[in-house]
Amino acid sequence: MSPDPARIRAMLLPAVLVGAIALTGCSDQGTQPEPSPTSATADPVPPTETPTSEAPQEGVLVDHTDESVGLVFSDLPDVSGDEADILNTYQQFEHEVWFTNTTASLSETVAEVTTGSVAPFFQERITTLTSGDPAVLGGRTIFSSLTVEAVDGDVALVTSCADRREVTVEFADRTVSALEDGSSPTYVAHTTVLRESGTWKVSGHTITVEDCS
Repeated sequence: MSPDPARIRAMLLPAVLVGAIALTGCSDQGTQPEPSPTSATADPVPPTETPTSEAPQEGVLVDHTDESVGLVFSDLPDVSGDEADILNTYQQFEHEVWFTNTTASLSETVAEVTTGSVAPFFQERITTLTSGDPAVLGGRTIFSSLTVEAVDGDVALVTSCADRREVTVEFADRTVSALEDGSSPTYVAHTTVLRESGTWKVSGHTITVEDCS
């Protein structure tokens, strides 16, 4: 069966627009439309128990690469203190995203690293993956250039470069490249991280599709 670019786009773009559904919105050209309300109507999917590692030591940056969900972090910076804690939270957030992308299920630890309007994205993502022509994402995404751009008290902005050249869309009867729709192989992620009661959590995430390789 020939790849359906529209369906591939539906599979791929929500994976890189995490939080944009309920927060700022974002298009494949990097523009940011007005916010729109969430509209998922499917029954909630119960969380799936997932293997978890010990929490990182406070102030120490840990590599959260997990090939089992197609997530790779490369060339992590040499940081410590709040910057390390912020980047650990960001990496844990991406892990939750790619767990959902590759399993079409919800990790029981999502609430530990998200806050505000970001959390509902995961339920909507599962609805997209399992409706119509069901599929999950395979291959791997490589994140590099993780940077804490600014820290203002309890609010921080993280940027990173994501390379999705190896990402695939896996349907029941075929596997195709996630770039079949002609989209850019890389994008820049912009992630807002807030400190709530001493714990950093992701509160917003948008992307700009551009060459950052």
